[in-house]
Amino acid sequence: AELEAQLVLASPHLLFQVSSKSGKTFSIFLSSEYERSQWVEALKILQEKLPPNTSQAHNMSMVELQSWVTSCRKFLKTNMGSFLMRSTRDEPLLIGDLHLVLNNLGGLTRPAEIFVVIEVDSYGHYFRKVKTRAIQDSIEPTWNDEFIIELEGSENVRILVYEETKGQGTMLRGKATLELSRSWLGGAYSEQRISMNDVMLTCQTKYLAFEETIRRVPTAKPTALFKTSINLTTKKEKRAVPFIITSAVHEVERRGITEVGIYRVSGSASDMARLKRVYESKPYEAEQLIKECDVHAVAGILKQYLRDLPDCIFTSEAYSKLIDAYRNPDEGQKSRLYLKLFSHLPPNPNQACVLFLVEHLVRVSQMEQQNKMSLHNLATVF
Repeated sequence: AELEAQLVLASPHLLFQVSSKSGKTFSIFLSSEYERSQWVEALKILQEKLPPNTSQAHNMSMVELQSWVTSCRKFLKTNMGSFLMRSTRDEPLLIGDLHLVLNNLGGLTRPAEIFVVIEVDSYGHYFRKVKTRAIQDSIEPTWNDEFIIELEGSENVRILVYEETKGQGTMLRGKATLELSRSWLGGAYSEQRISMNDVMLTCQTKYLAFEETIRRVPTAKPTALFKTSINLTTKKEKRAVPFIITSAVHEVERRGITEVGIYRVSGSASDMARLKRVYESKPYEAEQLIKECDVHAVAGILKQYLRDLPDCIFTSEAYSKLIDAYRNPDEGQKSRLYLKLFSHLPPNPNQACVLFLVEHLVRVSQMEQQNKMSLHNLATVF
């Protein structure tokens, strides 16, 4: 079941359609936008090599389509199977947080509407992690937005720059691959200038290893929301479930439950910082602010709040027992152990928070066809 769930997460979902002049259309699903752009380029190369007498329409059989796909693959520049061909001599894959600040794009000759997409691999499969806001009518689009991207067995970052046009729709202006390595990634920001065709993207990067990201450090401010015991927060708010959890969950369900990769795609760090400040100083203003922020930032602030808790909502004492119960091969006995451990949690806030979050995650997983987030994939993120 776990392998099946992982396959669903890694399964191709980006539509790429090929039409013959006879009007017949074939639909192919690809894993990433970067690969889709490579297929388009490969198709153009093959079309240019066609002899002049092949313009007449004819029906394409499945055998001919397979031959065409095989021909296209020869022109792809992707390093196919690089993950599977790794050896013990290769640098270990990165696991941790990549902090990425997208500054600006230079090289445009006219004002345009530009946005950037970032894809990162995870054990050989690529996932979209970031989509910036579109900067309109600018000859030098500037974002200065920070994103925190979770790396899980990663070795490459793919960058795609798009232009929105009125006549031709969304056009790819440039793409590049950044190979991740500890030789140049450090704990302090370093500037990167990435050239793509006729444009250049300026950004800053730093890397925090997994060991550094999981340390729970108690807050120095007893009145703060983040890094404060959930028990103290609910007593202060006089609520069974903290306001930050209920408001973020309601907003995700309102406009983000069908977003591909919800809870997996990184939100803007600047939006998350604004939300954190408002939640800690003027919490009820946050309810309005989350309606203005990118929904991935709303999902991100919920994950950050849960990650920063000094003790998990299952409690440290029950956590190890839950892990032991998970290893039980008897499914019926396993379920009974889960329920018994759950019944021993404090009703408020722990049981209330667990129920509220689990019911929400079930509703998210029910939209799996649209958001590609099964229960297993959500469990991996949380």
